[in-house]
Amino acid sequence: MDCIIDDNLYEFEENIKLDESNNGNDKLYESDNVLNIFEGVNNSVEVVYRWFLYPIDALRIRIFPLVLGPNKHMCLRIELFGCFSNALEEIGMESQIISNSQITLSQASSADKTQASSADKTQARMYNGSGDFYSSHDKELYIEINLIHIMSISGVAVKGSDNNRLDIVQRYLVYLGTQDNVDMELVGEYPGNTELGYSPVLSILNTTKVGSHIKIVRKATSKEKEDKSYMAVEIFGKRLTCGDVFIPALAEMSSTVNFTIMDAYIDSPFTWCALSNDTKPYIIIELNQVSAISGINVQGDSNNDSWVTTYRISYGLVKNKMKDDK
Repeated sequence: MDCIIDDNLYEFEENIKLDESNNGNDKLYESDNVLNIFEGVNNSVEVVYRWFLYPIDALRIRIFPLVLGPNKHMCLRIELFGCFSNALEEIGMESQIISNSQITLSQASSADKTQASSADKTQARMYNGSGDFYSSHDKELYIEINLIHIMSISGVAVKGSDNNRLDIVQRYLVYLGTQDNVDMELVGEYPGNTELGYSPVLSILNTTKVGSHIKIVRKATSKEKEDKSYMAVEIFGKRLTCGDVFIPALAEMSSTVNFTIMDAYIDSPFTWCALSNDTKPYIIIELNQVSAISGINVQGDSNNDSWVTTYRISYGLVKNKMKDDK
């Protein structure tokens, strides 16, 4: 999702945002969209964290101070946190990062190998030796996974039993949403196996959907000699809610007083302060690579008793064409 929503969204009497459509010259205008406007700090020493509801993929992020502290001097420290973007990271069925408690299976399904209570979920995981999780053709067969955090899922791999049983899942449906609506959030239909034994088939979902629950449902089987079909899965994507701190690689600002890049970093002994005659201050922070940014925190400058109480952000891959950078 492209929008950024924060639990502490600042409500303006008149909604405003910056516009750079006039040959790069900023102007203010009224807008109904304040989803990228956030509260800053209320004094020169506190640090205020803002988590985005839906993380953003970006190389650069721009911060526009909108409302300053009482002395009207623009001083700001910034820290970005999130996850490096790895679109095909294994989310953890085989590695068991996903625990059994996060897996829900179709009620009429079972597993061949053992009578242990965890056998079904073990056999529903993608690894060499699994795949004996099954259901009869006249019963439903699905694997639902609680991802806990909102994630972007880019791929699903499916295989049948490693014991060369004939009935395999040849087509399946993928749903991605929340616990309450996952059954209504169809991503698409994808091809399963065409061969017996250990032959996982990876499908790229090619979707912008994100969610905290994913459900893989059998759609069609080979329907050969047996009346069962077997399935094990792995899911791929990227975790979107992380707290890793990004170190800025480059920075650009509208004006500055003796500024170096690390002056705007939250752990710096210095602070980025705009010139006193800068009426439209901004700073652009560039990361080393495209990353999933989960949130931002800001701080003022205790030396100058200056801070930013409200700010707006834009973001993107190209500096002059960033999302919401209007």
